[in-house]
Amino acid sequence: MILSLGDNNITENKRIYISAYDDYQYHKYQSAIDKLKTIDLDHSNLKINHLIVKSLFHLKKYRQAEKNLLEMPDSYTNSVDDFNFMILVLLKNASFIKAREITVSVNIETLKRDNLKQIVDYENNYSKKHSSTINELVKSFCSIVNQKLPFQKNELEKALKLPLHQFVFACKYLLTNPFLNPIMRISIFDILRKIDLNEQIEFLWIDHQRHLINPSNLKPLFETKSYLQLSKIVDSHYGHDDPMMTFRLNNLFNMQLLILYPYNDRKINSAKLWFKITDSLFNDQQFNFKTKLEVEIWRQQKKLDQIINKLTR
Repeated sequence: MILSLGDNNITENKRIYISAYDDYQYHKYQSAIDKLKTIDLDHSNLKINHLIVKSLFHLKKYRQAEKNLLEMPDSYTNSVDDFNFMILVLLKNASFIKAREITVSVNIETLKRDNLKQIVDYENNYSKKHSSTINELVKSFCSIVNQKLPFQKNELEKALKLPLHQFVFACKYLLTNPFLNPIMRISIFDILRKIDLNEQIEFLWIDHQRHLINPSNLKPLFETKSYLQLSKIVDSHYGHDDPMMTFRLNNLFNMQLLILYPYNDRKINSAKLWFKITDSLFNDQQFNFKTKLEVEIWRQQKKLDQIINKLTR
């Protein structure tokens, strides 16, 4: 077996790998892992990663297997067997939402269908055996709104181990909570989009009104029209001439877009004018308002400034 390691110790590393692979073949999984960890590498190697993960899996060290697997997840999409194995590792760790996210991203319908069925089977079995754990996760996740953002993000990460039904239930509850941080709102939408949730979801937006949206129809923020247009305008206006102003404006626009999402394209229907007004305020220049649209954009930006100031206090 050829091992491309790309370092000066390739002969020794190859010898160690072959010895570890032999141990794996003879079910000496811990010995294989111990040998693989001695290989001197400047960067990760997928052959080593895969053999370590498989060895950990056979030792039923599923959490460690998942951690190692997620260091190089793309390398498990090169074959059907590797892909199925990746999903199985995730399911052994009750990482149901992550497993769904990866599964719905593939273009092979039979592979997608078979793995989604397996995910449902694991979810159902897990729900029967761990109902109290699920209830505690749901309760904890639904109670995040009064906590600091790092805590909220951590709870969202924990909630990814909920079965789909309970995860969506908790997300729906949070999206209609008036105190939900906009950063968490877009994070929740992003996950629902990635798992291709195809149903109408009710949420409270910054206008304090309830809206309906289908997450499967959403785009990532960085693919929306207003994001692309504003990024292009900032780059063309300042570019490398004033990197500090480029950085500051991009940061501000990103925060504004994040708060406006998923209606940022609807609200920013003139990116050039949006930039022009913001740029003037940033540079302490007097802006001569000539149209109702300009006044409306200015009012929207003032409202967004208030929200941003509140979030960053």
